Order: sequence, then C-alpha cells, then structure tokens
Amino acid sequence: YVKFPANINPHPAQRMTMAKIIDALKKSQHAMIESPTGTGKTLALLCSTLGWLEREKEAYKKSSAKVRDMHEAWSVARKTYEDASIAYGHRNDKVSTVKAEYGDGWDASRPFTHKNDVPPPPRVYVCSRTHSQIEQILRELKRTGYAPKYTVLSSRQRLCPLKKSDADCQDMLGDGLTQQERRTACAHYNRHEYVADTMNYYVEKNCAWDMEDFNRVVDEFSACSFFALRNLQATSEIVFCPYNYLFDHNVRRKMKLDIAGAAVIIDEGHNIEDVCRSGTSIELSKAQVAEAIAAFNAQSIKSAPGYYADVYQFLLKILQFLERIINNTGEGQKEVVVRSHEIVGCVIDMLGEHAVELVRNLIKTPDNAKPTHNGPLTTYMNLCEDIANILHLVTKTPESYVIIIGRSVDINGEECEGMCISCME
Repeated sequence: YVKFPANINPHPAQRMTMAKIIDALKKSQHAMIESPTGTGKTLALLCSTLGWLEREKEAYKKSSAKVRDMHEAWSVARKTYEDASIAYGHRNDKVSTVKAEYGDGWDASRPFTHKNDVPPPPRVYVCSRTHSQIEQILRELKRTGYAPKYTVLSSRQRLCPLKKSDADCQDMLGDGLTQQERRTACAHYNRHEYVADTMNYYVEKNCAWDMEDFNRVVDEFSACSFFALRNLQATSEIVFCPYNYLFDHNVRRKMKLDIAGAAVIIDEGHNIEDVCRSGTSIELSKAQVAEAIAAFNAQSIKSAPGYYADVYQFLLKILQFLERIINNTGEGQKEVVVRSHEIVGCVIDMLGEHAVELVRNLIKTPDNAKPTHNGPLTTYMNLCEDIANILHLVTKTPESYVIIIGRSVDINGEECEGMCISCME
C-alpha cells in the first residue's frame, strides 16, 4: 500500500528500507537503518512513512465511525426510554434510578456521554540536521504522490521578516486579544493566516508543497513565515524540524512539542549523541545572571509576590553562589570541577536545602499561572526557565553531569566568569 513516484520502480535497497521502516512503525519499535549515499534512502523513508500513516488514518476513521454508530444507537435507546417514561408518567421522582449492569456506572436517569476511546493516528516528526537538508526532504515529498498536512519548525530569528528579537516581537504583538483580532503593530503577523490557509488549500487539492512554494505565498501576502508555519502546526500530521528541536530539552519546552506516542524519524543522524548531550547542558556567565537581576530590579519586580519573586530569588542565589566560589578559588586556579558524586550537594549549596523543591516549583508552574512578561523581561524569564529545567535534570541524574565553575570558563566561545553544566552521557 505504498505509493512511489510515477514511472519509478524502487530498487531492492529501497524496498528493504521501506519494509524495515513500516515494520518498526507498526510494532512501535526502534530501528536503525544504514544505507549508502545515493541509494534513494530519503524517498524510501518518506514513501514508507506516509503509506503507513495513510493506513493508520483510514483505520482511525473506521474505528471512529463504529464508535459513532454505537453512540447513535445509545441515543435512540435513550430517546425510546424517555418517550416511554412520559407515556406512563414515570419520570423524575416517580421512578427509581435504573443502574446499568455494565460499564462505568451509567444509569438510565441521566444522559449517556459518548467517550471516544479510539486514539488518533500518531503525529510523525521527521528530523534532519539542518534546514537545507529539510528543504531537500520537502522537494522529495513533492515527488511521492502523498499530500499530508505538515509544517516546518524554525526559529523566529531565522524567519522574522523584520529581524526582531523575541522581546521586540512580543512588544509588537501585544496581548492575546490584540493578536486574535489581528490588530497588532506587526502588519506581517496580521496577515500570516492567509498563508496558512493557502498551504492548507494545497493539501485539499492533494498537492504537496516545498519551501519555494511556501516562500512564494509568503511574499505574495507580505506575511510572517514564522507564525504561518506555527499556525499550521496545530493540525499537522507530520512535523519537519532540525533534530535539536526534539533533543534540546529547553527548545522542546519552548516550542511546546509533545512527542509522547509520536513516531520520530531521524534522517542523517550522524552526530545525534552530541546533540543530545548539548541539548541537556547549559553555559551561564556571571554577567548574564547579573543582567537578569538588574532587569527585574528595573521593573520593580523584586518585591512582587508570587512567581516573579521566586524567579528573582532563584537568580540571586545563583549569582551569590558563583561569586562565592569564584572569589574562593586559589591563586592560579582557573576553575572548580564538580563531579557526579558531589553534584546534588553543589546544587543544595547553590539554592539552599529546599533546592529540589524550588526548581520543581519553577518548572511545574502552569503557563496560565505565570505573569505575561513582554519586553526586556522575556529574555531573562526564558533564561531562568532554561536554568531551572537543566538543574531539574541534574538532580534527577547527577551521575550524568559535571559542573565547571571558574574565572575563565568557556561560555559560548568566550573566556569569562561563569558556570558550565555539562551532560556527559
């Protein structure tokens, strides 16, 4: 049931690749497939995955139809019962509750609530190392004959037509109501839904699109490609992204990517181990923490109750800890290295005896309970949440980490005072 480009017969290596991929997807298993360059691996990967997904969608529709028919049958039975009750005058307090002999306690005196227990088809993430490789995958997708709903994830810095920072963008967009009514200060954002609607029209006409098609539509509407692609994400069956979007703990959190139950396919995953280690590590300069604290002071957040107060205290404790360790390093000593067996004690020394609880509270706070932080605080709030999430991982698996603190630590390619929390395995 796998489509392949017209007038092309898959060669044996492609057939074997497709068979292995479909088998792994059907059994929800891991599979590592190695195929030499030039053997049509990407095309085989796409065709097999899309064929499997199409079959899953068909099965879901049939199962949902059966559940819907059952619900309609229950509704008819319920209506028959109510009509009979009216006819014989046995309604409300005149009749005892009739309990069902099965199920979860449904009784005939209250409406039956339909529960669809059929899980939807899993979302598929197709990942590669770079955006240029993803663009090549999309060009291959146009050849397959499939036209699923999909999107491509990329950063605001890469796609913003005005080249604005996250904080500047948030300032221009304003509050949720302003965004909903398309009355923001960014005309490109206000037109992004036109692009999303056009790309959905491609799918309705059973046509796949690549980034050249997408960029042409964006230019036509003079819209924001970043938010257009984010708009498509909600209904996408397939998400294309660089694999650091999934394996970088903080990127996945910020993008709200839920991969539970998803099928994840990695193309060209040669350095995936390094990406995973990097994605669960963080480099933090003392100057960054000091700037964040100064920003909170400037916004008079220091004495504010609730979430901001916890964030401020969290950053202040980190800064004081860094200053104390750096000031106490001996003459000629460049750095202090904290190994796995000392790490939990180091975190407690940094944040206090309730360190684990403090970190957990910061990362578990629901988004709707957090204050909106447009403007300059956005960057620093993101920094704080990044640190908290990595420290949470550190306290859970200290044996996987090493912490380096010193006067001359390599922070993003520069030697400065700071701390590196590095995942080693």
